[in-house]
Amino acid sequence: MTSAPRTVRAPWAAERRAWRPARAAAWIGAALLALCAAGCSILPAPADAEVTGTAYSRQRFFIPSGGTFEAVLLDVTDEDAPPLVVGRQSFETFERLPVALRIPYRTALVAPDGKYVVRAVVSVNGIAWMASEGTHPLQRDPAYRHVDVPLQPLPRGAATEQAAVPLAQTYWRLVEIDGMPMPPTPAGRPEAHLVVLPDEGRLAGTGGCNRFIGAYEIAGGDLRVGPIDSGLQLCFDTGLAEGLYLEALRAVEHYRIEGRQLLLTRADGRKKERVLLRFEAPELRFAR
Repeated sequence: MTSAPRTVRAPWAAERRAWRPARAAAWIGAALLALCAAGCSILPAPADAEVTGTAYSRQRFFIPSGGTFEAVLLDVTDEDAPPLVVGRQSFETFERLPVALRIPYRTALVAPDGKYVVRAVVSVNGIAWMASEGTHPLQRDPAYRHVDVPLQPLPRGAATEQAAVPLAQTYWRLVEIDGMPMPPTPAGRPEAHLVVLPDEGRLAGTGGCNRFIGAYEIAGGDLRVGPIDSGLQLCFDTGLAEGLYLEALRAVEHYRIEGRQLLLTRADGRKKERVLLRFEAPELRFAR
């Protein structure tokens, strides 16, 4: 009776099988070290200071369930760019004011000649209900970085019932003029934008070339822009768009906020609405 042939294994085969898991583990370890070398060095440093204070309301205000609270320390040094977040404090479950502010931040992100403010907002199910009243700058002296922030209810109406951010003090980036998308901002030029400043009774921004300021009046969803003062610099690459922007801004009659978009409109016959200008509020980025 012939026996089945046996497979003869080389004496080093068992060693190779044992070595494979070790080699895989070594590769995984090397990959983790490489990732850490690339990523661990860019992890943000921990906060070493904080802004204290109180967020409060001068009137009793009922906040429905689903409310959230957020307070941010913003770098607003560059007026021609969206503000940068230096520190943030938030509560996903929020019921009432006042709130003790303890906004952590890194002192390395606060320059002696910079401009910094504290803002706060209360939202309910993604809709802005209350926001900071006025401007609340951060003191330059580290020993006096205490800021009290009053909040006021935001107008509730058809113009703001879908607003995720308040109209006032928000950086609104221009994205469309009369249905035409804005072209990319040329290098070295500020992007066209708008900021409503109720404390000063004016709005400000840039058309992509010159800065401008103007008076405005608001009542419910009606918005009228008064005379606009603008610079006289001549820009061949952005001048045409700037002219169209300011012309449309002077013709605005109404406004509406949808999520993070601001629509400035006017009646266009037969009670139809014509969107003259469309803006968006960019998501705030953290300073580095």
